[in-house]
Amino acid sequence: MTYEQVSKETEMSMWESGVKKRVLYAGTGDVVDYQEGTKAVFHYETCKLDEPPTVLDDSRSQEKPMELIFGKKFKLEIWEKCLMSMRVGEVAEYICEPKVVVLYPIVAKSLRDIQQGKQDRPRHCCGMSSDNSLGYADLDELVKHPQPLAFIIELLKVEKKGEYSQEAWQMTPEEKKAALPQLQEEGNNLYRLKQFHQAADKYAEALGCIEQLLIREKPGDGEWIDLDSRKIPLLLNYAQCKLILGDYYPVIEHTTSVINRDEGMFDLT
Repeated sequence: MTYEQVSKETEMSMWESGVKKRVLYAGTGDVVDYQEGTKAVFHYETCKLDEPPTVLDDSRSQEKPMELIFGKKFKLEIWEKCLMSMRVGEVAEYICEPKVVVLYPIVAKSLRDIQQGKQDRPRHCCGMSSDNSLGYADLDELVKHPQPLAFIIELLKVEKKGEYSQEAWQMTPEEKKAALPQLQEEGNNLYRLKQFHQAADKYAEALGCIEQLLIREKPGDGEWIDLDSRKIPLLLNYAQCKLILGDYYPVIEHTTSVINRDEGMFDLT
């Protein structure tokens, strides 16, 4: 199918769902086949429909663009539909009825929390706190008084699964386990290049994968023991990086945990 056919079908579906598209700048390239695992990299701006428009969120104010992995059940489904109607380089405006964006406040809270360091990664889009507040007045107002929103989206890049490095939260358990040797080797290479911050990040990523895998296993079983033992060189390498960088608390914490873990293996008398 041509881009025009795919775009027309997608736009018709969006129109029926309560979304109207307006192309602001035409993109280039072929139709994107968004199979499971495809990653779209894009900028977005979210506005109210008042005059002049109130900007709620703008990804250009963040360190990097938004990334969306298809097939990961992202809570704001309309963004997937919008992206499926676009070519790389295209900029388009999507006017959405309230029923389409009812979950936007929750998604926006999660993304803002990540930007501000309150979350490490977007594993889940969390809900309200016990006082029924999202922690942001403008988002609370959207919850109380749903209204149409406009998304201005610029599609920057599309990568197929296998063409990009997955973060731990994007991986299946099998992919996490398979990634461990590569992450450790990348950390070792960065250490040799004296890029200690980056090396520590790689070791930490590998440790995060192991921790997530351990949750799935029964403590004491063979698989659990094997995974747990793989933490030791990673913890020590991570601690060595932190020692060189002068960050002493994690050095003490992790070397102590290694000693305590295997204290029964050594005769200290």
